[in-house]
Amino acid sequence: MNNTECNKIFVDTVNMTGTSTYTLFKLAQCFISGYDLKKLRDMLSSDDDGAVLDALFICKEIGRLVCQVSEHIGSLRNSQDEDIRKMADEVAGVCDLYGCE
Repeated sequence: MNNTECNKIFVDTVNMTGTSTYTLFKLAQCFISGYDLKKLRDMLSSDDDGAVLDALFICKEIGRLVCQVSEHIGSLRNSQDEDIRKMADEVAGVCDLYGCE
């Protein structure tokens, strides 16, 4: 996918409530294809719990690239939101798998 397509998917994801799993997989593919990981970092540090959950889902799907955003995962493991804590724990497991520091 090119950046224009990825930008559209990103904007749709950020502006949508209840983003479909299919759309999240497409956005994960964008990151795998070289889309700017700063956008994923922005989602991980968002005040919107839905955006954070979407970002954590994507983190589980992008393989070794998760190491480039792993610095955001630790604090999310202490979130007040139970779903975010659980998903952050799962992502931390992926980080361990890839040896992220």
